[in-house]
Amino acid sequence: MPNYELATTTEQLREFLSKVVPKCDDVDCNELFKVIANSLIKNFAVKKGSELYRFTDIEFYYYDSQIDDYRDDNENKKVTYPRTCKQGQWFFHNSGIDLTFNSDADKGYGGGILIRGLRKEEANKTLNGPKNCYNELYEVYEDAFSPSAPYIVASNHIEYSVKSDKRYNLNDRNNRLWRFHVVNK
Repeated sequence: MPNYELATTTEQLREFLSKVVPKCDDVDCNELFKVIANSLIKNFAVKKGSELYRFTDIEFYYYDSQIDDYRDDNENKKVTYPRTCKQGQWFFHNSGIDLTFNSDADKGYGGGILIRGLRKEEANKTLNGPKNCYNELYEVYEDAFSPSAPYIVASNHIEYSVKSDKRYNLNDRNNRLWRFHVVNK
């Protein structure tokens, strides 16, 4: 896999998201997820109205014929919610909200990036947990007929230290380090 620079524009970020395709192996996914995670955390935010929310904690989920994303050896339950969508869409599910990769549930591949933590810039307030992030971003809108919604924007680069870990509350038999979070704020 090529050595990528961090994305600094939404077009570059969308291009990185489109590179997660069926037949990616663990090595390719690991490298690509690291670049996407560092790009999101250091160079992007979610804009909702006039508020900016920086990413502080995200987890990657992906499955295809090469990558079985099972909970553990004893339970054959996939942890990646099947979906059919394009890269760069919001996908709402029982655990929270994902930024998606190209996915096709009928063809057996897909996934996205679970948002586990955000920092509300102006209030300097940290939101922890995927449901809290989802509720903050999609709590109430003033006009049900307005096309406005939270969206990703390029933001000033921040030199956060980003750590990769095992995903939260999973016994991943493959020991994938697909969780990325800020270690200094």
